[in-house]
Amino acid sequence: MFIYYFLHTIWSITSAVANSSGTSSIGRNGPYWDSFRHRTSPEAAKLCTVGTRQSPIDIPRSGNIQASFGALTFTNYDMVPSKYTLVNNGHTAKVSPVNTNPIAPLVNGGGLGSTFQFAQFHFHWGDESDVGSEHLIGGRAYPLEMHMVHFNTKYGSDLLGALGKGKGAFDTLAVFGVLFVVQESDNPVMDPIIKGLSSIKNASTETDIRGFPLYQLLPANEQSYYRYMGSLTTPLCNQIVIWTVYQVPVSISERQLEEFRSLQYGDESQPLVNTFRNSQPINGRIIMEVSSSPLAQISLSLFCFSLFLPFILTSFRH
Repeated sequence: MFIYYFLHTIWSITSAVANSSGTSSIGRNGPYWDSFRHRTSPEAAKLCTVGTRQSPIDIPRSGNIQASFGALTFTNYDMVPSKYTLVNNGHTAKVSPVNTNPIAPLVNGGGLGSTFQFAQFHFHWGDESDVGSEHLIGGRAYPLEMHMVHFNTKYGSDLLGALGKGKGAFDTLAVFGVLFVVQESDNPVMDPIIKGLSSIKNASTETDIRGFPLYQLLPANEQSYYRYMGSLTTPLCNQIVIWTVYQVPVSISERQLEEFRSLQYGDESQPLVNTFRNSQPINGRIIMEVSSSPLAQISLSLFCFSLFLPFILTSFRH
């Protein structure tokens, strides 16, 4: 795993290209992205335009590095908290656990290199089902994307503490991206969230929803995913995220999607839709396509060796 992160850093530096689309307000998501400008100075959000490890990205369907990191281990993901708090913060619908249970959901393994604690999850969606997700796969957008945010426990015991002590470290956060596809019938797992949305139509409102185990939100194959190093997708766009984007989507109905689209933001009650950032340049970053195949680990080792070989040969020539 260290080799992967080392190679990623070297490759990103040698391939650095200024990100020119980070603050673009052109397109259907223009009003959403522009809303951040009222709260963030250009200097504070500088990484959004000059960062070389920005998120989201359009993940290619081919040419990724086939790899195996061993299984992701989810601990306490089967526990049912008494309730969650659902908030319309003017940018998204965010769900946070009410800290009544001292046993926190944790995830490790899967090449993460540390133990991460669950903090919250939130959503990104479009005005129609042809857009909405932040990550694309092979150029395809999805109508909804959920981000499950975890912080590295070696940096702190809560999200804010980890962000402060992490001081911009690449592994401060681990965010799991779950994509959704439309089906005719409702997804019953989403029922508590969908019902709660009717109580937070306006910005800066919140409500409590019944608890449910987090594992229900994961796709059918939680060990099949893409992995890359990236950033937050909203200003300040800090490059502190280990991204895990699941290959297998989860289902949702159009009726349920309409509940997200009925949310509002701002003083004039504008519709809160197209809450996604445009795809950012990959800039030569390594994108891992992770499976549990032993052969994938061999191919990763050969790939790493092939990257070092030119440097070794050059050293001998000199």
